[in-house]
Amino acid sequence: MKYKLWINGKACDAVNGEILAVENPATGEIIDSVPDAGKEDVDLAVAAAKSAFDDGRWSKKTPAERSAVLSKMADIIEARSDEIARIESEDTGKPFDFVSLGGDIPFAVDNLRFFAAAARDIKGSASGEYAQGYTSILRNEPWCYGWYCSLELPIVNGDMENWSSVSCGLYFDYKACSDYTSYYAITR
Repeated sequence: MKYKLWINGKACDAVNGEILAVENPATGEIIDSVPDAGKEDVDLAVAAAKSAFDDGRWSKKTPAERSAVLSKMADIIEARSDEIARIESEDTGKPFDFVSLGGDIPFAVDNLRFFAAAARDIKGSASGEYAQGYTSILRNEPWCYGWYCSLELPIVNGDMENWSSVSCGLYFDYKACSDYTSYYAITR
């Protein structure tokens, strides 16, 4: 197994030591294995996020610094779009060319760039302008939140949900709600 959980800036196995086989839902093929995070891992991740928020590693960064990080993430995903789309396609069973590479990845990159800009425009004046039929509104939320990813759109939903909070200086803890979304989550 080449992937590990990422908690408090370190790669680690699940506390319970369990491993989850990752299955391509379109083919039934086992494509990899990942640590099967449990409650103890979530508790460790939340404690690490709270510590990182409290000590200001991210929360005290300026909007320009947060914007630069999100922009760099968009650049990296765009540069590695074929590789990430392949992972997304195998992870969800969606068609590679049309959906993963042609839709989900460009949408995720655009979301990151939108929230990179939003980090510098905290008034929310650009709310609702990043994709037809979607709206994003700036809200002052707690320092950290937990988020579960759906099977159908892990990269799109993950980017829309997470980067909006990150652009505002918040933290998130990510856990896939389906055995089929774990590969995407762990390879991010």
